[in-house]
Amino acid sequence: MPPKTKFSREDIVNAAFELTREKGIEKITARDIAETGCMSTRPMFNYFYSIDKLRGAVLEIAKELFDEYIEDGLKYSVPFLGFMSEYIQFAKDEPMLYKALFISKVDEKKPSTIAAMEQSKAALRKSLMRTYKMDADTEDCYFRDMWLVVNSLATLIVTDSNPYADWQINAILTEFSLSLCMAAKNIKGFANGNYDRDAILSELVARKHMANAKAEIKAQRTKINDIPAIIAGEPSDKAFLYIHGKMGYKEEAYNFAQYACPQGYQVIAIDLPEHGDRKNSKEKLFPWMAAPEIKRTYELLSERYSSISVCAVSIGAWFSMLALQDKKIDKAMFISPIVDMEKLICTMMEWAGVTEDELAERIKIPTDFGETLNWNYLNWVRKNPYKWDKPTDIIYGGKDNMTPRETIERFSKSCATTLTVMEKGEHWFHTPEQMKVLNRWMKANVQE
Repeated sequence: MPPKTKFSREDIVNAAFELTREKGIEKITARDIAETGCMSTRPMFNYFYSIDKLRGAVLEIAKELFDEYIEDGLKYSVPFLGFMSEYIQFAKDEPMLYKALFISKVDEKKPSTIAAMEQSKAALRKSLMRTYKMDADTEDCYFRDMWLVVNSLATLIVTDSNPYADWQINAILTEFSLSLCMAAKNIKGFANGNYDRDAILSELVARKHMANAKAEIKAQRTKINDIPAIIAGEPSDKAFLYIHGKMGYKEEAYNFAQYACPQGYQVIAIDLPEHGDRKNSKEKLFPWMAAPEIKRTYELLSERYSSISVCAVSIGAWFSMLALQDKKIDKAMFISPIVDMEKLICTMMEWAGVTEDELAERIKIPTDFGETLNWNYLNWVRKNPYKWDKPTDIIYGGKDNMTPRETIERFSKSCATTLTVMEKGEHWFHTPEQMKVLNRWMKANVQE
């Protein structure tokens, strides 16, 4: 009869668990366990026919301990903050166990990082939606991105690469949390990734320039024909009407005003439908709605100013030409103007692989690049051509993907325009180099 085993299965697992805690799960080998002096390898193989099986048992205990930390976090008054705090605390207290669970690749069946994320998200979903007033899509996006930050910090900690003090970690988590909440609430389509990244970046860069410009310019908020507006500069008898582009807003005009106001102009800007202070307006960003608004704004301004000029961006330039083609405009300045909307729509149809027959049948077709193709819109464009013959200065980016080079050059030759091309420029002027060129162009042309 063989001698009775002196060590139980629990003894062996606990010994291996402590070895993992101290040196890492890679140290669970027959030799390393024997070298601890706790036991020979024979009792171990009486219970586990392979080292992988023993490692699996250790990982189960490690996961139970991790779950205890997370459960403690869920008891915080704000459970998600508790989750982040305890997740990082586990990495600090048990770096080797964290590595074993979420970094080491010694067992393909061990609890994965992604599985842990999904489990935690399920436990936190109701709390997140209640605390932050999020819908399901936004909650998924918020949790995913915040978890990536938390996991990155934890990985720095367990690999002895963490340069941050506790207060800095808390600041990082707070900054990311606030930024994600603000983005989810203020950027349409943020949660599902269906938004114009270039336009958002352009807006953020523009805000920096606007903040500096606004501090130096006298400005007031008002309403024109019940549309939110700003008026920048000292009283004058000449004005620039500023029309922003898609994803823009009236405050963009502050950057332009820093060059126009010293030349004796007042700058007036309005929010287009669904933009700025009108994000939830019943009016939509359609030409049959936007152009009449611009026209009525001009007519009201013409009662006050003896000279009216216009500065417009992208689609705002197209709206302006539709609205003001038969009005007296002393000067026009267009930034990346859309001058052939029909061609642009047809190009987008090619990008999306949509034919005219398909669009005519379905009327509206969403695309994976964030635009919705609209048959009624295309028909309206074809039925409402414009003619522009005002003195105009245009700045255009050589890498503009909305208006081909030959299209802007043909437009420039067809009317009294001067065309400035920044070869490295894009449709949205947003990099420091692009903004420098744009600002230099505005300053030079507003003086003429």
